[in-house]
Amino acid sequence: MGHIKQEITFDSSGDTIKGVLFLPVSNKKAPVLIICHAAMDFKENYFELCRHLVCRGIAALALDMHGNGQSRGKRFHVNIGCWVNDIVSAIDYLIWRQSPRIQEMWSNFPLPGAADSFMVDTIKRVGNILSPVMVLHGSDDKVDTPENAYMLFDALSCIKDIRVIPQSGHLALLDTNKAMVMELISGWALRYLGEGKDPRYI
Repeated sequence: MGHIKQEITFDSSGDTIKGVLFLPVSNKKAPVLIICHAAMDFKENYFELCRHLVCRGIAALALDMHGNGQSRGKRFHVNIGCWVNDIVSAIDYLIWRQSPRIQEMWSNFPLPGAADSFMVDTIKRVGNILSPVMVLHGSDDKVDTPENAYMLFDALSCIKDIRVIPQSGHLALLDTNKAMVMELISGWALRYLGEGKDPRYI
């Protein structure tokens, strides 16, 4: 499937945020995933995932989070409050941009459970998430051990799944089994974001 790649900018917490939007070339409505990196990272590391998603009919918006990559803000400073605002601002951008497909898709926001999933930043709060969650973790992660992934999984009360990716470290999406990771992500997105799915599970 062909795709359109667009560089986008929007304001968040008084700073300019940069991103790239990947849209499938299709007359069908497409779900969209906002791709957010972790600390000391940048959007380009996720372009391969975005291309994988768009080939399966899923739009993807990869962001440089506040202070990282091409986005403005205090350099390489992790401020979860600002990062949450980045996601909310990205949603606002998707609602109002000149694309009838995206506007229609987001016209019913906030979707049940969506705000909860955007706001979570600790184990103590994940029990409030209503949206389905798949936890992906590298088996050889030395930064954040797989044991923490299982703690997160156990704390979730929504529809959930966990996959520990073999021979992979902290950035499993860039590691040996990245194809497996991309298939898991796209499969999960299509299962719960596809057209005609129960809106409670979006």
